Amino acid sequence: MVGDDPPSRESAPPLLRHQKRAYRHAETALPRWWKTRPDPFATVWAEIEQWLEAAPTRTAQSIFQELQQCYPDQYAPIQLRTLQRRIAKWRTTMITTFDDHWLHDEVLAPANVPRPLGVAHTATPDGEER
Repeated sequence: MVGDDPPSRESAPPLLRHQKRAYRHAETALPRWWKTRPDPFATVWAEIEQWLEAAPTRTAQSIFQELQQCYPDQYAPIQLRTLQRRIAKWRTTMITTFDDHWLHDEVLAPANVPRPLGVAHTATPDGEER
């Protein structure tokens, strides 16, 4: 159609002081999966895992202090948060891969578990079951 051109800037009314312009918002960003810098704990991660497996309740702070004693001048205090994130991720994987061998022990033997409920059958006076 000939007369359906968008209005030009000159013909659009000016914005008032209390009005805001409509801006295009970026699409919601997906979470990043890539690393932005190399992992500072990659060289000692096997050692950290051994410490955590020996004492799973150890805090990242105590492990970081031990790392600073074992490897002086290699880890800055600002890297503590990175270690806390790595240990938190390690703990979640340990929880999800928890070994459930104890479920099959004699503690939960089938004799101790009640029978599953079934449908009750009743007989009507003429001998049919419902």
